[in-house]
Amino acid sequence: MNRLCHPPQVRTVLVSITVAFIGVCLSLGARGAGPLVRTVCEVLEHRDSYNGQLIRVSGTATSDGLERSIIQDASCPKVGIALRYSAAGAKTAAARRLKEALFPGLGTYEQVEKVEATLVGTFLFDAAEHQVPTLVIDQVSDLSVILAPQPTPK
Repeated sequence: MNRLCHPPQVRTVLVSITVAFIGVCLSLGARGAGPLVRTVCEVLEHRDSYNGQLIRVSGTATSDGLERSIIQDASCPKVGIALRYSAAGAKTAAARRLKEALFPGLGTYEQVEKVEATLVGTFLFDAAEHQVPTLVIDQVSDLSVILAPQPTPK
C-alpha cells in the first residue's frame, strides 16, 4: 500500500502552512495599518518617538499669512507642528482648499476666522539639526473653514 502522506506528516504540513499564513497576515497588517492617530500635544511631547512616523492629527491650522503655517491643539495652544506638503499631497483639491484658507491672498477666502482639519503625513523632527517639528502632509480631510463675520454696511 503506497501512501503519499502519513498522519504525522500531514499535521506538520498543516502547522507549517498555518504558521506561514499567520506570518503573511501579520506583515500585511503592519504595512496596511495606516497612520498613528495622535493629538498634536502628544506628538510634540514625544517628538523623538514619532520622528519619521506616518501620523494623523486633528486641530486648528493657522498661518502668518505669508509663508508659515502650523496645526495646533486647544489642549496645548502655545505650541504647534509646522506644515509642509508632500509632492503628491500638494496636488489634492483638499490641500489646495487648506492653502487658500490659510493664505487668503490666494483668492477663495477673504477673511477667515478659523480653519480646522485632520491631516495625515510624515512627522519630521531632528533635535541635533535644530529642526522645527514638521508634518509633511499627504492627505487633508475634515476641512472646516469658518469665515470671519463681515461688518454690516451703515
